[in-house]
Amino acid sequence: NFVTENGADVTTFRRYTLVQLAEYHKKDVSQFGPELAYHWHISDDKKTHTFKLRKDIYWQKPNVDWESGRFDWLKGTHQVTAHDLVFYFEMLKNPQVGGAAPMRTYFTEVESYRAIDDFTFEVKISTPKYMNVPILAANVYPVPEFLYAYDEAGERFPEETIGKRFEQHWYNPNALGAGPYQITRYQPGVAV
Repeated sequence: NFVTENGADVTTFRRYTLVQLAEYHKKDVSQFGPELAYHWHISDDKKTHTFKLRKDIYWQKPNVDWESGRFDWLKGTHQVTAHDLVFYFEMLKNPQVGGAAPMRTYFTEVESYRAIDDFTFEVKISTPKYMNVPILAANVYPVPEFLYAYDEAGERFPEETIGKRFEQHWYNPNALGAGPYQITRYQPGVAV
């Protein structure tokens, strides 16, 4: 669970298995290139950041026992949407998610966030600062709401306990991504 785990190794795994909003440009590291977002508009007052998201990125197939039939509710393809970014911020800001505390400190300037539609995401910043841009680009990534908001039977967690259930999620320590690589096997301290 990339929101609740914060080691250097986890960050490396996250970078290979997920997509972030933008990435440092390969030829000019003072600029950003598209990744999940293909367009990034910053308002004149530098407080509103609006991202247009690609429609061709999908979540990987979860690593579960498909033969049992218990996880049929997860079948199908799932696009990465602005709602997955909203879910990231909801879990990041939720005080029940204690493991998110280190990352939470990077987002104290975030005043609000919302999905304008399925593929448009907006973040409002209270005080514009230089570091807001690299923090939004490299530290905001989608979290698969279709998986992490639900128990093993496919029932959505109640809002009053979703943070606690998210932190202790049944899919941990697996990881689900939408990037170029997929974690298919994980043995803590042994192999990935």
